[in-house]
Amino acid sequence: TEFDWSFNPKLPKREIYELVTAKFIQNGEHALLIGAPGTGNYVKHSLM
Repeated sequence: TEFDWSFNPKLPKREIYELVTAKFIQNGEHALLIGAPGTGNYVKHSLM
């Protein structure tokens, strides 16, 4: 599936693509994702 960038054209594409690679883990960095309540369980449920 494709990510719909049109819903928010201000999203920093470069930073999003870098986050997806998970290189921050290898670099010993942290990632903090903030969103509305109840929106964070999608990935957890799709992996189970």
